[in-house]
Amino acid sequence: MPLILTGQPPIHWAIAGAGIGVITLLLLFATSHRLGISTGFEDRPILVNIGEGKVYALAALLGASLFPSGYRRLRIPLRLPELNLGTGDG
Repeated sequence: MPLILTGQPPIHWAIAGAGIGVITLLLLFATSHRLGISTGFEDRPILVNIGEGKVYALAALLGASLFPSGYRRLRIPLRLPELNLGTGDG
């Protein structure tokens, strides 16, 4: 079945997939970024998203606020390493 726009025969699916993979790897290598699921919180704080009315930001805020207390409770039974909290200055 020829292509609709040009009437040419399509290329094999394996060649097309390899081409997409090569382009993706080149872009990852050139920009030094990782592939991952975007949550929308990378560029803005959680409180900004709440101010915009995004309901799912409330779940992120709740998780961020409950994590330290839950970690302290589960650290000993699950043999987790001690969490060193600091100012984030490095």
